[in-house]
Parts: sequence; structure tokens; C-alpha cells
Amino acid sequence: MNRIVIDIETVGLPWEGWDEETRRYLLGRSGAEDDEGAVRERLGLSGLTGKVIAIGMMNPDTGNGGVYYEVPDREEGIAPIEEEGIVFRGGSEEWILRMFWKDIAKYDLWVTFNGKSFDIPFLMHRSIILGLRPSKNLDTARFRVRPHCDLMEVLSFFGATRPYTLSFWCRTLGIGDPKGEGI
Repeated sequence: MNRIVIDIETVGLPWEGWDEETRRYLLGRSGAEDDEGAVRERLGLSGLTGKVIAIGMMNPDTGNGGVYYEVPDREEGIAPIEEEGIVFRGGSEEWILRMFWKDIAKYDLWVTFNGKSFDIPFLMHRSIILGLRPSKNLDTARFRVRPHCDLMEVLSFFGATRPYTLSFWCRTLGIGDPKGEGI
């Protein structure tokens, strides 16, 4: 079975880029009409109000992988840099997503942490908005671990227990936190 671990990083789209009606809607929807700052901070939590700035992927069988990261105002990818089996390549958000869809088509099983609730919907929403056609249906059913194994769901017994963060799980199990040093 060909497996890949996936994680994304996102940021909110600029508040100033939204028209007044949309800003009112976002403020009202949040229930924090008086707290524009709080709403701005959460823009990166939805593919409708944020964008992908990095996608990391690693094959757990080989230890090789790649990171696609955003380079503002750069449509196509820049020359790759390889470091310890990880290839870093930069380009626009649209380019990042095109490369992701090209790569993900090769895998039978993808592993995430909170991917069914965050990463995959975010990637799907951004792809729809940018007019990109997914190469694979990543919209998988809950309570299944194939073809998408969401470790947050597995470790919380599919919501039967309270979920914990990846950092907490790593500390508890005595293993390195993959986000311990940033993205």
C-alpha cells in the first residue's frame, strides 16, 4: 500500500479585501460583532476566508517527502531545494494545489491529524474557488481509516472521547513534535 502523511498551513485572506457586506456577514456569523480582531484571527480556519501557504507530505515508508510553499507573486514553481530527503518547492497557491493534486493521485492511503475536519475540506474549498479539478476524491466517510486515516479521529475513538492536540499526543507518547520548531 502506498501511503502519504499530509499537513497544511493556512493564513486568512486580508480583511481589507472583503467588501463591506461580506465583513458584516463574517462579523455577524461569528457572534462577535464587536470583536473584529477575533474574526480576523479566524479567517485562516476556512478555505472560504483563507488560503493555503504550505502543504507538507511525507512517505512514512521511505522518509522522503516534499513541501510546497507559497512564494507571493510567483505563478510557477521556483527551483527545488532538497534537505534530508525533503524537497522544498515554492510557487503560487494555485500552483501549490496543482502540484498537490498531481502528487496525491499516486497514493492509496493518506494520513492526517484532524484532516477530515480541517485539511481536506480546506484543500477542497480552495481548489473549487481556484477552479482546480481534484485528481482524487478525498471526501471520505467518518468512522473509516481507509483510504483516509485521520489520527485525531482514531485517537479520540471517533469522537467518543475528548480530542487532544497533536503536540499533546507527541509529548505524552515521548516522541518528537513535528510542529515543535514551527511549520
